[in-house]
Amino acid sequence: MRSRWQVQLGEGARLMTDSQIDAALTRRWIDPTTPACEPGSDVWTTLGEAAKDTIKLISGEYELIDSDGPLTKKELAAARPKSLAPLYFFLSLALLAGATSIARREVPDFDGRVSDALAMIAAEWAQPPEMPSAATCIETAHRERW
Repeated sequence: MRSRWQVQLGEGARLMTDSQIDAALTRRWIDPTTPACEPGSDVWTTLGEAAKDTIKLISGEYELIDSDGPLTKKELAAARPKSLAPLYFFLSLALLAGATSIARREVPDFDGRVSDALAMIAAEWAQPPEMPSAATCIETAHRERW
């Protein structure tokens, strides 16, 4: 079974095999200072430090030593990226509050205009659709029948 390292990429971590780590190093997406967590561990270190303890030299090439067994719950939890939804929610609230504050300062009678617009929209939604009368329904059915 291939070893699956947790490697920090941006805001979250990704599970990577030794060949994926090698490819990422070659493409310079990561380097020896990139935070990583060894298979079976929940202690984070850098790839360079981890490589000193877990890489063995075989015929001039480096190979990561495999860790048998499925990932533990700790490993899976550590690899899950942090959710950005709360941050974006509060950021949008702050932007809305700031835009409203600027609009109140710059637009004359801003609150009155907003209230009028909201009242007009509410009035349009509150009106039920026009229903045909019973006589119109009977007349249409009679026409379609004959």
